[in-house]
Amino acid sequence: MSLQGNDTVVFEHLHFLLDEQGRAESFERRRLERKAFQTTQLVAECGEDPSRLTSNDFEKRECFDISSNGIAYFSPHQPACSHITVAIGTVPLKFLLATVRHSKQVEDGRWLIGCQFVRKLN
Repeated sequence: MSLQGNDTVVFEHLHFLLDEQGRAESFERRRLERKAFQTTQLVAECGEDPSRLTSNDFEKRECFDISSNGIAYFSPHQPACSHITVAIGTVPLKFLLATVRHSKQVEDGRWLIGCQFVRKLN
């Protein structure tokens, strides 16, 4: 079967779109490379203004993975706001403001929360 007329144009457009999609997916994989981070860290839901947080606002959360761009952790509930502050490491802790990018309930009933770092707070 040979391609003629409009079929050729459709094939060329399809080939172009698939090629672009392949490049985009490759880029996404490199940009979002994450490493397992199975440890417990402190997380506080704060909205965009973390300045009023106290130590009582932080709760222990089991982390899932981390990258230079963000972190994912498990929570017993969906986040109630669009931003969190996470305290990473050991004393002295590093505080980072992050935007909640997605949340989904996993098989055990917990929520997996994916966040993108916005800025360092200290």
